[in-house]
Amino acid sequence: MAPSIAGTAAPGNVGRNFPAITSDVTARTLSIVRERFPEADVAGRPSTARPALAGYASAAGQAVTTGEVNAAVDAATRGATHLLVPTITEWTEMRTDDPIGALIGRHESVTIALRLMRLEPPALVSQVTFHNRARVTLNRKASRLLDERFRREILQLLPVR
Repeated sequence: MAPSIAGTAAPGNVGRNFPAITSDVTARTLSIVRERFPEADVAGRPSTARPALAGYASAAGQAVTTGEVNAAVDAATRGATHLLVPTITEWTEMRTDDPIGALIGRHESVTIALRLMRLEPPALVSQVTFHNRARVTLNRKASRLLDERFRREILQLLPVR
């Protein structure tokens, strides 16, 4: 599913464009998942009223959003067996025109909680929190922090074919 946003971490000195951020995270996550499951897709809102998955919210072991429940129902309806649930808990982007500020100031950082849910019967399979922080501020998007380590974290969550 597309990531949800949680938390109120400081946006850095350039603000945050949440539609662009969620689009970047969705694209990166989906490309990684498709390495193992080429037919994977992004689950969304059900197009018609469908019954909720009984026991999904309690199986998650934490509060779930309406968007997540809708994505789970959509995924199950389309024959999916699992749902990867990313939640962005921190997204800080920084810019500087000062070479010294690039080294000593605050730097870009991202934190994304990833949870893999089995859909039938609903169960939490595994979860991990990915965090990455830049060492210097290079006036680039924080999405560059979704690096090879992010890829490995996602692949470790996924079931093996």
